[in-house]
Amino acid sequence: MSKDIEVSYRLERQWGLSSDYKNIVFGETCQVTGKEYIVSVPIEDYRKWKEQKVLIQDVFPHLTADQREFLISGFTPEEFKYLQLD
Repeated sequence: MSKDIEVSYRLERQWGLSSDYKNIVFGETCQVTGKEYIVSVPIEDYRKWKEQKVLIQDVFPHLTADQREFLISGFTPEEFKYLQLD
């Protein structure tokens, strides 16, 4: 890529609760595209993953690999692709 973009590990992502208080919603503005990237997951499933240490692919099989990576690292799919360039 020709653009200089600083992409760093995000320790704190923006998050909130859905209006029905059943889902936790994570979002970030992609540093590559400038677009908002949002992933919403049930709170109980999120707790299984974080507190009970269940594998993310077992807790969230309905999410894409990109969405699971976003939950793990905070990188959007485009940021992750950018990081993989040599």
